[in-house]
Amino acid sequence: MNAIADKFPSRRIPDPEEFIEIFYMNKSRTNIYTAFENLDFHWSLDEVRKVEDAYEQDLPVDLIADAIGRHADEVGMLIMSRVNEGRLKPRATGAYGWSLPFDPAKNDWLTEGQKNAIVRILKSGASRADIAQAVGIPTRLVDYLWRKRKGTDA
Repeated sequence: MNAIADKFPSRRIPDPEEFIEIFYMNKSRTNIYTAFENLDFHWSLDEVRKVEDAYEQDLPVDLIADAIGRHADEVGMLIMSRVNEGRLKPRATGAYGWSLPFDPAKNDWLTEGQKNAIVRILKSGASRADIAQAVGIPTRLVDYLWRKRKGTDA
């Protein structure tokens, strides 16, 4: 038998509150703390596809979050959920994708000075592949920074 039939052998249909109580509120608590209450873990299918595409291109979580206008923890939880469901494969390099220069004081992958230098070099006519190689970052990141700077990042 299924779970509903086991809980309601009389075959009566439970009211919504009773259903929620039986199937979702199965732990008794007096004092509760809700983790990440300030974050939004609801996603449209379009947003899920964008995150999955960016993840599969090895973009780091913070850049994905920035590109879609969401908090990095929300993106990270979505990725963990999709990996857990088997929809995405774990990356050997982890959620952040690749090793980049990290400025812990700014909690950012690249400092503003580094980002501005990349954009300046791009404007000088150097190829994105040359810049990526010189700076030691993937070409995709150079492309991302260029699109973001020009305001064309989706």
